[in-house]
Amino acid sequence: MKSVLSKLSLFVFALTATLFFGTACKKDDGGDNGGPSHTHTYEEAWSYNDTQHFKKATCEHTAETKDGASHVLDGNTCSVCGYLKESVGLEYELNSEENGYVVIGLGTCTDSFVTIPSMHEGKPVTGIGEGAFSNYKTLTRVEIPSGVKSIGASAFANCNRLVEVINKSQHITVTKGEYAHGGVALYALEVFNANDTYVNKFTTDNGYFTYTDGEDTSLIAYHGNNTELTLPKTITKIHKYAFDNNDTIVRVEIPNVVTDIAYHAFYDCDKLTSVIIPDSVTHIGENAFYDCDNLTGATIGSGVTDIHSSAFASCYKLVEIINHSPHITITNDYIGYYALSIANCDNSYATKLTTDENGFIVYNDGTEKLLISYVGNNNTVTVPTTVTKIHNKAFYNNDFIVIVTINDGATAIGDKAFADCSNLTNVTLGSSVASIGDEAFYCCYKLV
Repeated sequence: MKSVLSKLSLFVFALTATLFFGTACKKDDGGDNGGPSHTHTYEEAWSYNDTQHFKKATCEHTAETKDGASHVLDGNTCSVCGYLKESVGLEYELNSEENGYVVIGLGTCTDSFVTIPSMHEGKPVTGIGEGAFSNYKTLTRVEIPSGVKSIGASAFANCNRLVEVINKSQHITVTKGEYAHGGVALYALEVFNANDTYVNKFTTDNGYFTYTDGEDTSLIAYHGNNTELTLPKTITKIHKYAFDNNDTIVRVEIPNVVTDIAYHAFYDCDKLTSVIIPDSVTHIGENAFYDCDNLTGATIGSGVTDIHSSAFASCYKLVEIINHSPHITITNDYIGYYALSIANCDNSYATKLTTDENGFIVYNDGTEKLLISYVGNNNTVTVPTTVTKIHNKAFYNNDFIVIVTINDGATAIGDKAFADCSNLTNVTLGSSVASIGDEAFYCCYKLV
């Protein structure tokens, strides 16, 4: 009896060892159970199915896998292997032959990583319609199913953060950087076609979408809701369009490992008030901070060797620039066009800008105190009595303020100071106001 139990125990142990420690095996040597020991080798990249990810063997034992585990979904994407769960809520219509469906719009889908299903209501998805995803700014990755035969004109127009395309279609081939196939790969950093091995290069964390190409980690987009950001210390580049048209961020701390701030990176960030470029940055691209309406101060790090002339174009409140770079000199042309003070490699310079608890940004030159901008949340505003002048465009295009009181102390209101304040209904001027600039209240149609 003990002999039987011993044999059974050995069998169970051997089976367990095979299941859990199966990276070594015996090769078949022609019929005998013996043979030399063999250690499996595996792919570096993850493979996956609809339920789990794993790594496939690269040796002759192709059925072997290791590290199998269930997907860890962040939204519709596995944070480990990059598997994309099929997106729901997309809008479809029958194709002309009525034997399949065409995706014609986003519908209720809000995914940043979109996986177009291969089937819809029992029929294959055969196409992507004209303009289907156009102007979808949060789209960063798309997976196209194998049955898609055509992609309509402008299907992905202005999807300027769409940097990765996984094309499983057996009918079309997508090429990086081309306008063809609805512009799906126009902005792509990576394209995987039907016979390519997919390698996930995306990481998502706290709203940050980063992409690693082996040398650099680029911040592709931020889809969070925080107003004050400390960017991840893992990133080395801020990709073009990363914060384009973000109307929530007020302050951004850029880590001292970033080397490049690309084209349109912070384009039209209306609430951004100041920026400090760290010493690690060498390049600031075209229109990087273009039309940041409330940007009042910028500090340029010592490592910057190249800054595009339009990097700060239309930043009409940018009154102070502190430049620590010995490689460039900033003047009142282009970058410093609106500046009241520019400090080039002057370590003794102290900022003249302050922001109080109510959101008033004031520039103090020692003689005058100029109100440069208001970034508060009150619709009834009383200008501080310490302010001596309201600067040009200080409240320009502010559609939130309704009532403004300017107390005694302010002597002048600058050009277009309140222009295009569409909801401004009432302004009380102090007795000290002696001059009002051109178009100071232009297009304030509700002002009575």
